[in-house]
Amino acid sequence: MYTVSALHSSLPSFQDTGVSVRKRVIKILKDICLECPDFAKIPEICVKMIRRINDEEGIKKLVQEVFQNMWFTPVRDRPHVDEESLLRKVNNITEVVVACRDTGLDWFEQLLHSMFKPREDKDDVTKIVSEPPKSLVTACKQIVDCLVRHILVLEEDGHNNAAGPQPRTTTQRILACHKTLYLFAKIRPQLLVDHAITLQPYLAWRCQTQVDYNMIGVVARTLELVVPLMEHPSETFLAQLEEDAVKLILQHDRTVITSCLALLGSIVNTVTKNYRLIKDCFNKYHTFIVDYKRYSEENPQCPKLETRKPLFRRSLYTIGLLLKHFNLKDETVRCGLQEDITNQVFDTLMYFMDQPDSNIRLYTLQALGFVCIRHYELMMGTRLKQLYHTLLLDPSVNTTLRIQTLQNIESYLQEEEVRMIKQDQEWAKQKTRENLKEMCDVQSGMASAIIQVYLKQVLECVVTGCMGVRHSALRVIQLVLAQGLVHPVQIVPYLVCMSTDTEDMIAHSADKQLQDIEKKYPGFIGMKAMQGFRLSYRLHSLIQPSMPTRGFRTKEGEHPGALNGFLYSVMRSTKQHPLWR
Repeated sequence: MYTVSALHSSLPSFQDTGVSVRKRVIKILKDICLECPDFAKIPEICVKMIRRINDEEGIKKLVQEVFQNMWFTPVRDRPHVDEESLLRKVNNITEVVVACRDTGLDWFEQLLHSMFKPREDKDDVTKIVSEPPKSLVTACKQIVDCLVRHILVLEEDGHNNAAGPQPRTTTQRILACHKTLYLFAKIRPQLLVDHAITLQPYLAWRCQTQVDYNMIGVVARTLELVVPLMEHPSETFLAQLEEDAVKLILQHDRTVITSCLALLGSIVNTVTKNYRLIKDCFNKYHTFIVDYKRYSEENPQCPKLETRKPLFRRSLYTIGLLLKHFNLKDETVRCGLQEDITNQVFDTLMYFMDQPDSNIRLYTLQALGFVCIRHYELMMGTRLKQLYHTLLLDPSVNTTLRIQTLQNIESYLQEEEVRMIKQDQEWAKQKTRENLKEMCDVQSGMASAIIQVYLKQVLECVVTGCMGVRHSALRVIQLVLAQGLVHPVQIVPYLVCMSTDTEDMIAHSADKQLQDIEKKYPGFIGMKAMQGFRLSYRLHSLIQPSMPTRGFRTKEGEHPGALNGFLYSVMRSTKQHPLWR
């Protein structure tokens, strides 16, 4: 009873503005978790604590310590493993994953990332990245092994009790376990190398509900990370993986297609080199797209166009992903395809971007985004540049197309960041033998050059009445700032504008970016504040339903506050800068 009372009295204080208060709450919740491991509310408590992983540094370290003690300390394994404690820990972790399914698993992933790759000395580029503590790896190995065993037990129980009513279906529990395994694979795929053969049969899972499709996608993503690390995998195992992946690509929805093509890319590019399989798959869909284009040119009213539209959309999506994962400009990968096949696909896609059907244009635009992730030089070309500029700036353009254009740019920046991280890792391994700095500089310079072509248009998407467009523009801006692709001074006015947004997530993200910029570049906020105020007025003229346009927000139980209130507090707490006088 005391535990429940302590929990209910502590949780409201999690939102307190005082750092010391939030720290005290975390310590109380930590005591509850350690002293009452069987308490039913522990998953709920863990979700609350994980969400503070992005809080200020002191609280972040405290959260890490709590989970280090609760989850990432090995259970006793002598004279034998304490299976009860381990299973309880695994159940708590999977319950947290289930609880986070609506809000996303970003917090959980950041927790794992902070445990394995702490950010101390992040600015010291000369520091050699060391292996994580042995106790942490052991604890995670125990969790992963237990999760795999638990999946097999759940599957067997599901077969035995198929007719019985359950509060949560067995498939949902298995999915939660697979999602947890995937999170561990993203941080340390070596933990799952011994289990790849156990996971492979789940690609043949019978699909009846969306949960089943999600599970196949998660298993494929996990195997994508793990299979390249296996030492001498059997040819039978690899052939079965390729067969399963191709079958799923041909039969299932976009979620499964995306995951299975990523898996196929990982296996074929790094292990089997079976590019003839990729050629056959490519030809199937490319031939269909070319035929569809011919029908469209000969007779735009042809009945075949409508009846074949579903397969046409699938073909567009698949072709785009094939060009994303496989470099068809490489003679070995082309395996006999024409040398200019990539340009042929690009020309065909641009043809469909001129069609009046907005649905076809959307799917084509998505395919173009996939193609440009690998062939980024296309984004510098006049045709695509003009297309993207029009889609981002023309007010008559369908909102969905504008959002997809922003998502294409976001996807490119995300993949470019992953590519750069891999190159940095390779450079760390090979720097004693050769200098790869110039290659990294070229890649980084290309991302910077591309974003400067589109940055002005992306920033203008901040000042629009559609919340979905503003969300998409914010994500691109966050990536640009995080990767340091341009000087932030030109983005400051738009961040000031976003900090006044009626959508809390946009406003809070902009506030954080402004705070970080002011710390790094004192005085820049003040220089650009007036320009930001004007943009804020433009934005609220579009989103406020009635005139006159007001510059304050009201919250229940609080006095009205200025929309630019946070900006004023940042400027007030900063010493006067010579540029302001």
